Amino acid sequence: MSPTLFEIVIPTRNRRELALQRLREFEVLDCDSCSLLLSDNQSDDGTYESALALRSSVIRIRQTVGDPSFFNNILTSLRSCSADWSILCSDEDTVDVRLLGDLADIARQGDADVILGSVVQQQLPVKGKGRSFSDGVPLFSEMLGHNYLSGICFRVSSLMAVLDSLADTVNSSGNFFLENYPHQAIIWLAYVKGALRSTSSLLIIRGPSARSSLPVRKTASGNRSIYLSVDGRWRNWVGGREWIASMASSLQGDEQCKRHAKLSAYHDHQVLSLLRRGVQYDYPAATDCFDRAILNYAKRISGYSSPAEGVGQ
Repeated sequence: MSPTLFEIVIPTRNRRELALQRLREFEVLDCDSCSLLLSDNQSDDGTYESALALRSSVIRIRQTVGDPSFFNNILTSLRSCSADWSILCSDEDTVDVRLLGDLADIARQGDADVILGSVVQQQLPVKGKGRSFSDGVPLFSEMLGHNYLSGICFRVSSLMAVLDSLADTVNSSGNFFLENYPHQAIIWLAYVKGALRSTSSLLIIRGPSARSSLPVRKTASGNRSIYLSVDGRWRNWVGGREWIASMASSLQGDEQCKRHAKLSAYHDHQVLSLLRRGVQYDYPAATDCFDRAILNYAKRISGYSSPAEGVGQ
């Protein structure tokens, strides 16, 4: 395999020990098909300085300048990728290099620009397809709802025009969706522009998540807080809806308009699942808050009424 076929891109910020652990793991791997790029987002815990000591011919270290958002880190690190394919990976996870041969076969077929890597649970067999895939092809809802960063592989030559369009659509500042899920925004825009030909591959070993050690806020009844169950998801939906609407000015031709409408309808319908989630956690105040928010927001969207009509039904 070509030594420049894949580059694993790991964005990080103020997670020095996790970042160094990923670099040390990669140092000892017998893998001649890929390199690794650690993109430090202006950490103040010594991540960048410590990582520099582990640079090598296959390990590159960069640090962002200017905008310190996750959005900017993802965009600039993908632009900096030196291989034919970039593999996004969380600093909590590991790429299973045993599967890079299979991934290379998919990449060389030339009929995909995005490969969605599913998660390998360490206690499960290595082989097999993810449960959300049908015959190895991502379902539409899985493809457009793929909000897990690790394992998304982009063909770099096909990605640049998408990144240019993404940067021109809307400023990420204050948009919860773009600031937290820029990798998903790239997939959405690539789909609308017709640049997304996708397939799937088992790829990622899920690490012991640092998130699992964070305290989970509870309501008085012992359920998750409004932020975790509804409010954060609501802000993600609103931000995504605003960003999808901003794409409209750059659409070209009937096919892009059809894809945009399909994406918009798909995203709008997610609001119903948010309502169900609020009910699932048996927290009426969360549902009431959500009801008011969606009704108010619906008034701001031209021609947008279907989710509002479903509120309370």
